[in-house]
Amino acid sequence: MWTQMRWNLYNILELWASGIGVNGHTCVLKSICEASQTPFNNDTGDIWHEVAHIIFSPYSSRDVTIDYLPLEYLSAAKVGLSQSCDQAFKECPKSLLQMLSYVL
Repeated sequence: MWTQMRWNLYNILELWASGIGVNGHTCVLKSICEASQTPFNNDTGDIWHEVAHIIFSPYSSRDVTIDYLPLEYLSAAKVGLSQSCDQAFKECPKSLLQMLSYVL
């Protein structure tokens, strides 16, 4: 269930990002990458960071349907553990995480 909702949200975010003139798919992958680079600290009490981390962390749910999530989303999370997200996703000049934090 959670994986399907996350997948739907990724699609919505891709459409939104494409609508503002960036490569939506690549920017969602970059956001997943960035989320994996940032350790989650629940002590801050900042609900936005908690929600963003859950949304952009494909491994955050223990849902058996994780196998249905396209591998590129899971791979983007792994990239963030060892590489620069800016270098790996050059087609996305902006951070959706930062852009969304301004909106929220």
